[in-house]
Amino acid sequence: FASVFYNGSLSLYYVLTITGRMSDAQFAKRVEPVLHVVNNAYPLAGAIWGLIRGMYREFQLGPGCWINDYPRHCETELNPEPCL
Repeated sequence: FASVFYNGSLSLYYVLTITGRMSDAQFAKRVEPVLHVVNNAYPLAGAIWGLIRGMYREFQLGPGCWINDYPRHCETELNPEPCL
């Protein structure tokens, strides 16, 4: 998500500066600090929330992890034993 927010920030910068609505100095003073906080805090908070909630599982298609229910039905009523 962080890359999507960053690309959106660049788009906002280009729109505001190219159309002449805001100078570089105004953008850096008014908008840029807010964008840095949002671009960093929201994805980081989401990642920490997922970690605390135990939402990450191994990725089915290769190395890595993502929010996933794999192996399926792991530690549920259908399979009460813990999965490895």
